[in-house]
Amino acid sequence: MALDMTKLRVPPGSLLIDIVLSVVVLYGAGQASERLATVVDHLTRLESRVAAIESTGQPMTDRRLAVIESTLAEKDRRLDRIEQKIDMLIERQEARR
Repeated sequence: MALDMTKLRVPPGSLLIDIVLSVVVLYGAGQASERLATVVDHLTRLESRVAAIESTGQPMTDRRLAVIESTLAEKDRRLDRIEQKIDMLIERQEARR
């Protein structure tokens, strides 16, 4: 069952080139679909991470804000103490004069 190439009207070189180009196109399409599948997978993971951050983000923000406010309050108390000490030192120096 050999193929009789004499009856083909398409030159064998052109037929070979067409076959090679078809294989290359199919291979490229397969690679592109794999890359797209990878991108979709990455996007799905990213969306799930964003959703997780959004669902837990507000309590974290509230906690951070509470920590910042308490830190600021502590610094205000320290500054008040420093101002009181400076005022006492100034009063002592004025009393000595």
